[in-house]
Amino acid sequence: MKRPVDSDAAVKKNDELVLTVTDYTVDGAGVAKTKTGFTVFVPSGAVGDECLVHIIKVAKNYAVGKPVRTVSPSPDRVAVDCPAFPSCGGCDFRHVSYESELEFKREWVRQSFLRLAGADVSSEPVLTAGCRRYRNKAIYQFAEIGGRLTAGFYARHSHRVVPCGDCPLHPEAFGKIL
Repeated sequence: MKRPVDSDAAVKKNDELVLTVTDYTVDGAGVAKTKTGFTVFVPSGAVGDECLVHIIKVAKNYAVGKPVRTVSPSPDRVAVDCPAFPSCGGCDFRHVSYESELEFKREWVRQSFLRLAGADVSSEPVLTAGCRRYRNKAIYQFAEIGGRLTAGFYARHSHRVVPCGDCPLHPEAFGKIL
């Protein structure tokens, strides 16, 4: 049975907490903290989301939670334009605006220089390709799914093929060729 708890209590597996996402991990997961400062990673969470999170894993210094429902969405949240997201694992930020993604990446570079080299550099805005279909290489995997030969990409950290015929990050020609 799920145990609703206040976010200042000790976090246990199967708890459900209402948390606010305040940052991202480098692979696009949201980062939230309980009132006591305990870190909870929320896949597909957007900075500013207030969401009900079901805790699926608890470690000594952090927990991982699955978002159950969004109480209040982030102003940066956008409709996902890829049916394979987040299963395919080929992109991390389809759930937030492109501008928000670029700002996060710029700040991540700045923080990395500060943390690793002690250099507080001010970086310029991230240069873009001018469109989101910027990738110039695709490695499609093939598998038999439901008795049919299917093309797609590997799910993150696995060899399970996730069907995807037209990735929004690839030029449209890739889907036609496939």
